[in-house]
Amino acid sequence: MLTRTQPVKQMDQPLPRGESRKHERFSLKLPALISALEPGAPTLDLMTENISAGGVFLPTGKPLPEGLVVLVELTLRRESGKGGFSKVKARGRVLRSGPNGMAVRFEERVQMQKC
Repeated sequence: MLTRTQPVKQMDQPLPRGESRKHERFSLKLPALISALEPGAPTLDLMTENISAGGVFLPTGKPLPEGLVVLVELTLRRESGKGGFSKVKARGRVLRSGPNGMAVRFEERVQMQKC
């Protein structure tokens, strides 16, 4: 079940100062593999906290540096057909990095693959 974490922006209600979200966010805990697209950079095995069409927030005590290009691989459980899992892959960039985790903005359309 998806739970909305950010209300839909109303035309007569501007977002709070510093808020620039274009997409509705949902609380969703999904396994996520984050691979930096630089030689020798670490790969992180994390869980999402929230996700939108534009990006994802990943809680971690060891976030990657801002500006780093990463590949985000999410694992989804299929509920239709024979069940099983699908992988969702998207290239992104670490937008914010702090003591509670990191925000990754997707830079391309998300691709789904059966596992």
